[in-house]
Amino acid sequence: MKIIYDNVADWAWIECIAGGSIATLPASNLGLMEPENLWRLPDGVTTATLAVSFASRTSPTPTTIKPVNSVVLYGGEFSSSSGWRVRIWEDNTQAVQVYDSGSIALVPPIAFGDLAWGTDPLGKSMYLGWPHTVSKLWFPTVYGGYMQIEITDTAPPAGYMQATRLFVGDAFAPVHMPARGMQSGVVDRSKQQRTDGGNLYTEPGAQYRRMVLSGDWISAWERLQVSTLKRQKGLREDVFVTVFPGLGNAYERDHEMQAKLVALDLMTLTMFDYANQQLVFEEV
Repeated sequence: MKIIYDNVADWAWIECIAGGSIATLPASNLGLMEPENLWRLPDGVTTATLAVSFASRTSPTPTTIKPVNSVVLYGGEFSSSSGWRVRIWEDNTQAVQVYDSGSIALVPPIAFGDLAWGTDPLGKSMYLGWPHTVSKLWFPTVYGGYMQIEITDTAPPAGYMQATRLFVGDAFAPVHMPARGMQSGVVDRSKQQRTDGGNLYTEPGAQYRRMVLSGDWISAWERLQVSTLKRQKGLREDVFVTVFPGLGNAYERDHEMQAKLVALDLMTLTMFDYANQQLVFEEV
């Protein structure tokens, strides 16, 4: 399990330095949590480069060095043939490079075990049929202050490339969370009413995912992380949470989301300086 809560994109300078953006949907929107505040490129653009300066929303300098081991581009409109390259430097002079992902797939293909053989083409996107894609990159922690994300997609499904949220940070990975008894599923706010004649009518409502994650044997260091998460984000701000990172299949996809905490349950100290904690997330 991984949670990105100390998100550099919340306060960084984000701009599209190659490929352009629609004026009303700039790259800086990737630092905002509301899905309607998205970044979109003009129709027909097939390559783009994002620049992220770890400085402030109002200026790309001076940069601040932060630990980074994860990059997530959420709410994407990208095809299964798209690719990206993420590079990180100590600062925006680009004198000292600390990470280079190389050119890799932006949208992971579905795992062999999830393919409908004889129907699905090899290389089918793991997010085909979903409202958006989620692109994730996990790597050993580096320390940097400036990042570029190069994206290529010659056939975006909607005719244009877009994404709704960027997460960049040092992901929290608790060892014993979730414990047995994890709950996850879809909440449907539709209202149903049965008539006197016996018919069941439904007034459609919104659907969203919900996960209830419990952790046992949370160490002293992890308690600090959980307490910081609850204090910094509360019920107000979003995080990225994935329960099964790296599986590369539908199980991973179904248990990852841009989410908010919807409860701030108390932590219970148990024995040997360990604790239990329940975290309840709902999809933004």
